[in-house]
Amino acid sequence: MAKDLRTGITFSDDKTQIAVVEFKADGMELKYLDELIRLPEQALSYLSEATVKSLSSFGKFSKVGVSIETSNAMMQLFPVETNFSESQIQEQLDWEWKQYIPQYVSSDFQRTNIMLSTNAESQTVTVLSSLVKV
Repeated sequence: MAKDLRTGITFSDDKTQIAVVEFKADGMELKYLDELIRLPEQALSYLSEATVKSLSSFGKFSKVGVSIETSNAMMQLFPVETNFSESQIQEQLDWEWKQYIPQYVSSDFQRTNIMLSTNAESQTVTVLSSLVKV
């Protein structure tokens, strides 16, 4: 049986927590656990080079979970029509975010969008959209 390594990363306003667990036929084993504290003078949380090296030493993970627990950031999946132009996609995503955040103004956020999958039958693409308040 190949290694079944899974990791979870949680970001909050001032902490990042990381866990790596190996699942085996006879149970599971905690392989890595870390908590990183964001200093007040740091604008953003990030994973240090040492942390990235530690995580890279495990090789490929079979599953990764990410949780954002802050009022300043969100992630959401949205369906968008495949025949939309780039500007129509941006308008659609602005509208979608306003459904979650009524006071949403795009200039107040840094937004990243990733096209994940296309459904030919419904003629939609699933977009992973993330927001961070600037």
